[in-house]
Amino acid sequence: MQWFRRLAWRRRFAAADVAGRLEALDALPTARAAAWARDERAAALRDGSPVVRARAADLIVAASELATLLAALEDPDPAVRAESAEAIGDLGDPATVEPLVKATRDTALAVRSHAAYALGELGQLSAVPALVALLSDREAAVRRIATYALGNIGDPSAIEPLIDALADADPEVRAAASTAMHRLEDARTGEHRPVRAG
Repeated sequence: MQWFRRLAWRRRFAAADVAGRLEALDALPTARAAAWARDERAAALRDGSPVVRARAADLIVAASELATLLAALEDPDPAVRAESAEAIGDLGDPATVEPLVKATRDTALAVRSHAAYALGELGQLSAVPALVALLSDREAAVRRIATYALGNIGDPSAIEPLIDALADADPEVRAAASTAMHRLEDARTGEHRPVRAG
């Protein structure tokens, strides 16, 4: 019976336009018993449309298919790599630090940004050197997210690099570095201050 379901799904997917392929992906069963669905989500990461590949990455995280997401970090399309980095971070698995650190060296701004954010959410000290390196990134958006991530992790070894970031040419990076410094100080003293916008 499973083979018939899979065959029907494949025919529907193959005959559909991008919107139809997205609907077909959303309709795949997520139960562990449906191993064929996991295989089809993985196959959709090679679809001709980056929109379909990105949706497949989102659905894979819902099914906790980490190995497939890690492979998607190598996708030729930067949007898929960025979505995969974000999805990997959402899993909250400390074992994903190494591939996310590698993604911080990606050529695409979005991938570096998503990887830095994910590392900040994971909160692992082993990510600090890669995030400190991103404080020198050519893109202000990446530097800003790296300062957020360092503040979130709260490692005192980030204080000196964050002090340097207070002199960044970009005002948003300077503001983010200030906020990160406050978070580090709060973590050190055990205080909690509300973060002000602006």
